[in-house]
Amino acid sequence: MASTQFAEPTVSRSRSRTSIEITEVWNWGWAEHVRLTNTGDQPANIGGWVLAAFKEKRVFRFPAGYTLQPGATVTIHSGSNATLKQNPPTDLYWDSEPIWANRGDMALLFDAAGNEQARYVYTMRGEPDLDAEPEKRLVEDEFGFQIADA
Repeated sequence: MASTQFAEPTVSRSRSRTSIEITEVWNWGWAEHVRLTNTGDQPANIGGWVLAAFKEKRVFRFPAGYTLQPGATVTIHSGSNATLKQNPPTDLYWDSEPIWANRGDMALLFDAAGNEQARYVYTMRGEPDLDAEPEKRLVEDEFGFQIADA
């Protein structure tokens, strides 16, 4: 998990099947955030959708009825001072602990049925390969959430 700050920038790429895109994962040090943007021209109800950190197998579920307006961005905060940044609907709180790995990770966005809708991959070196990991599915069972190959 994120515990120190590195001077070397990450390299990232994203892809999306919907108008909701993961546009940034800020993972330097203890203050972290993820940004999602509605690039479409219609409001998107993402209530019940889940943002997941692949390496740490941690998940954030959007509140029921949460709607992202066209052109709007929501920032989901984790790490130090994350609770201070809670300001719905533009800023949501995930956890006071760091979530994102500094040396590379994959942010995944799943719809309410557990289907992968977007991903954002970042690495410390080289071009991230979005296809290196097969498409994922989020499954909820008696042990919580599991990220599995689709």
